[in-house]
Amino acid sequence: AAAAISRVSSIIRAFNKNADEIAKKYLIERLPSMEIIQNPDDRYYIAKTCGMISHDWVVDYLAQAAIEEENAERARTEYVKGLFRSVRSLREAFDMLSHKFNKWDIKSEKPAETAARRLKRVLSAVNVALLEYEGEITPDAGGSLAKMVHAPFRRSIEALEKQDLRRELASEVAKTIHNIVRARFSIATEPATYES
Repeated sequence: AAAAISRVSSIIRAFNKNADEIAKKYLIERLPSMEIIQNPDDRYYIAKTCGMISHDWVVDYLAQAAIEEENAERARTEYVKGLFRSVRSLREAFDMLSHKFNKWDIKSEKPAETAARRLKRVLSAVNVALLEYEGEITPDAGGSLAKMVHAPFRRSIEALEKQDLRRELASEVAKTIHNIVRARFSIATEPATYES
């Protein structure tokens, strides 16, 4: 039902105002985990619907979904966009993602590689969301980004040995820093901006 609101709204533009009102009126309780939704398109549309509402549970829900999403990158990007629209500052968004990475249970034989791939995908979604971000970017955003980048590796006892994956991840981190500086150039002189 939550997916249907955005799906119909994307097809019938005249329904947009009604869709917002329906979402705000009926989606007051936290939705079940995205993990139970098999169809990636449904997860994408649920994320779009969550972007229409501003209940307390939405920020936490979208951050968790962004971290736990296995392979639907379109849905992950929409989770991150919704998260960015729901917070007051970029630091708050990075802190929320960092918190969810800290709680994330990596079920893999090679946890460092799994963590690196997931972080790379989340950063890719962050870079798309940053292009539309209109909220506050404070000087401590770089420090919060650094915490988020380190969070997935906190429990991994093995080092990330795949050099190509290390380069790809470093490139995605550099792109994120570039996009943050581009969005607010005044933080280019802050050393914490480059901490990650």
